[in-house]
Amino acid sequence: MTYDEIISSITHELTGDPKKDIPYLKEQCDKYKDTEYGKEIVRAC
Repeated sequence: MTYDEIISSITHELTGDPKKDIPYLKEQCDKYKDTEYGKEIVRAC
């Protein structure tokens, strides 16, 4: 997957509810932190 595809898939799952989105974004950061685009994804989250 490209960076744009990953970010798109992450943002597609956001609900607008911080109580749900913050844990989800933390989970995604952990999932992608060791990938090719890890630093950029963590920064975007």
